[in-house]
Amino acid sequence: MEKEPELIYHYTNFVALEGILFGEGIRLCCSKEMNDSQEVEHFIKILEKAVLGRCEKTGQQDLCALVERTFCEQKEKRKNDVTYLVSFSEWEDEAAQWERYGNGGYGVAIGFDLKELKRALQYCFVMCNKVFYDKSAEKHKLIDDILDAVKGSFPTNHGFDTIDGIFDNAWGCAVAHKNQSFASEREYRIMTLP
Repeated sequence: MEKEPELIYHYTNFVALEGILFGEGIRLCCSKEMNDSQEVEHFIKILEKAVLGRCEKTGQQDLCALVERTFCEQKEKRKNDVTYLVSFSEWEDEAAQWERYGNGGYGVAIGFDLKELKRALQYCFVMCNKVFYDKSAEKHKLIDDILDAVKGSFPTNHGFDTIDGIFDNAWGCAVAHKNQSFASEREYRIMTLP
């Protein structure tokens, strides 16, 4: 397992720095306003593709149709769900971070002790996680749970009792997954669940 960094860095401008230091603290942003237009949706798309891929291998077309309908229903049910987050990077001094988030190189990179940050957040109903950069979800454990659930087999292999519980977990996972094109950011996030 990869060792966590001691410090993580939040790139921002001086106005935000002043707010952080003098009263407002760190502000979380709505995921729908992030620079990744597929924020949160990316993981759900690759998870659905992986479940359908597993389903197609068995040749059960009626099961594939049920999986598609289940994903469609869950996406519709959760279309107004939002999550809030703030991003950090393992990089102390990285050109893309300065350009994207550090006011075009005229801002600041604030270092935070990761262990202390996690300790401070442990009772705040938010998570502080490393971000995963995925091209595929073919090995994710939720695939088996979703297939069990659409077949009506409860509890699932990982103990889920309802289809909504599985998809609550999927949407929670989605907050910590991004498209692999962002992998150079080496991101950590403080985030709420949807």
